[in-house]
Parts: sequence; structure tokens; C-alpha cells
Amino acid sequence: MIERLTNRLVAEAALIVRNRELPFLERLTKAVMSLNVESQLGLEVMEQVHRPQNALMHQKMQQMLLSGINPLFTGLVEEGIDQGICHTEHPSGAVEMTMLYANTAFDELNMSDLSEEQRREKMAAFIYNTERLFGMEKGSLQEAIMEIFAASRLD
Repeated sequence: MIERLTNRLVAEAALIVRNRELPFLERLTKAVMSLNVESQLGLEVMEQVHRPQNALMHQKMQQMLLSGINPLFTGLVEEGIDQGICHTEHPSGAVEMTMLYANTAFDELNMSDLSEEQRREKMAAFIYNTERLFGMEKGSLQEAIMEIFAASRLD
């Protein structure tokens, strides 16, 4: 079930990433947003995955998602480099670190006990650090990432 869900999420993100008619930041935003589980079955699977006794299942899903998404997003960051938007010598590493950071920092358990101010600080730090990892201009990801947070109900 996890494999099917993960494969579906990766396939949806791939369609967006490969649509070169959309600008770089729009593809990045929409691809990340496509990774949100919205179906009832998907939500039930995610509820099970996030239970403490299912930590191995959670880790396995993260690993599968990372291995499927990293090449897609690395290609997108490389396009950003070609367009002069991104400036990193390590696009694959930057994508991997960003995904791992996001998965850990914004895990439901890590966010549930935070005050509104702490949540905003965490989001601001994520935006700042992601821009540094991708070598992007300060503030260039603000709007795109806040749109992702809003869609995920983290803001």
C-alpha cells in the first residue's frame, strides 16, 4: 500500500516537473504540493504511518519517496541553475537535505506542540535555509513556500 501511494505521488510530481510550459518556481511549488496526500485512503495510510509503533513504516515511506523525488527535483534545480535562478554546486545534495529537513521539521509530531510564533519562526528558518541550499536570492522562495505551507495548513 505504501509503495502504491508513494509511486502515485512521485508520478503526479513528475508530470508537473516535466511541464516546461510552467515557470520554474510554479513547477517547484506545484510539484511539492502534489506530494500532499488528499484521498481518504491516503489519509488513513498516513495516519497509520505517523503512529509511534509504525516508525519503521514511516522511515520506509520517506526513503521510497526520497529516492523517487530526488532525481525529479534535482533536474528541476539544474534547470534553475541554467536559468540563473539557483547557484549550487550540489543540486542533488541540496534537494536531499531540503526534503529531509522538511520531513523532520514539519512532521505532525514536531509541529503539534508549537506556539504560533514558534511555527512562524520554523517556517521562516526553512525558507531562509532552503534559499541558501539552492543558492537563490534572499526572499525568492518566500511566496512559493508560504503557498505550500498554506495548502498544508501549517501556516
